[in-house]
Amino acid sequence: MVDGAFIVYFKLFKNKTPTLNEYLQMCGVKDIERYLNPKDCRESPYHYVNMQEAVSYLYNAIHDAKNYNEHIYIIQGPDVDGLCSSYIAYKFLLDNDVPRNTIKMLVHTTKSHNLDDEIMAQINDDCKYLIIPDAGSNDMEQLWELSNRGIYILIADHHKIEYNLNDYPPNVVLVNSTIQELENPYLSGTGVMWKIIEGFYIDGSDESYLPYVALANLSDVMNISSLENRWLNKLMEVETEVLGADYNICMSGLNKNLNDNGYLTPTNVTWNITPKLNACIRNGDINVRRMLFGILNAKNIDFIDQTIPTLKSIHREQQEYVKEMFGNIVKDIDATNNIIVGFVDNTAYTGLVANKVCWDYNKPTFLLYEKYGEYYGSCRSPVPLKDKCIESGLFTFASGHDSSFGVALPKEN
Repeated sequence: MVDGAFIVYFKLFKNKTPTLNEYLQMCGVKDIERYLNPKDCRESPYHYVNMQEAVSYLYNAIHDAKNYNEHIYIIQGPDVDGLCSSYIAYKFLLDNDVPRNTIKMLVHTTKSHNLDDEIMAQINDDCKYLIIPDAGSNDMEQLWELSNRGIYILIADHHKIEYNLNDYPPNVVLVNSTIQELENPYLSGTGVMWKIIEGFYIDGSDESYLPYVALANLSDVMNISSLENRWLNKLMEVETEVLGADYNICMSGLNKNLNDNGYLTPTNVTWNITPKLNACIRNGDINVRRMLFGILNAKNIDFIDQTIPTLKSIHREQQEYVKEMFGNIVKDIDATNNIIVGFVDNTAYTGLVANKVCWDYNKPTFLLYEKYGEYYGSCRSPVPLKDKCIESGLFTFASGHDSSFGVALPKEN
């Protein structure tokens, strides 16, 4: 639940099993009764820095799209959090009667979360407003370039920023869960996008956004020691007979087809639904990504039923490829080192294999491939390591989460 919790567990309880209360206290939970039975625990969106500016941004974007046909671009990130956060931004615009032909979705075909060359090339001169959920906070050079083109940018992110707030261009509104003290600093990128939507509606948004926030939180393995995240996860504890159009068509359809026991639970989402969605995202096929977006936006379960064979087939192919890739890597691993470094081909599965190596050996793992004369790749670590990589000065960049991030470094390092 919390970094270090299991270390404390073994130190304090190696000879006995802790009670549930003891374990929750160890993980930092203060109000255990409320934690076990959470009601609506949402934190005010106005605890976030720049929330009023973000709300004004949305008002202006909606007004200009409806009255002057100005275009709003949304960037869809390459994981479930990126998928869900871009979807609720899209859904919000449609809910406020923004014409579909003024909305354009930009999609990564690689695992990059950044404003990379692929995405920058898709941002045309008709873009007036650009919404970047679950990314963008550290793409300073690109943000200035887009701002100088007269584009207004909204960032809804949960990755640590590497700059001061006054470094950002005036055209950028940054809402980020890491730049202020919050009751719940552990929301996913989708959660931060939802907060902005909540801020827009005086009485709070309707409940239709919540399943996507919960799905993204679970898929991004967000810390659940906060009451708000615990409450959101509880939304995924639904018995079969409750599921249906009155709950959420997307989750009902995925649960029906991918959960053997029929119950929608956080565990089933994490182990049965998220891996299939992530496999399709890693596939890199734009048509498959459109299919996934269609699942989130489904109007009936029959549509989802038709997509399931594709989801399962792509997931099986991924499992076979990862198994082969893992087998090739472990033959050359020196497990006596404190940190594991392996060299692989450039594929969409580098992070997935690094995660498996890290899990099996319980050591920080770097899997690298050659690109542009440097080494690029992924790190997965049982302890926070990103900041140490940045501080070392050895890396061109280390970007992502504390224990799960992408890297680049000169070969000589």
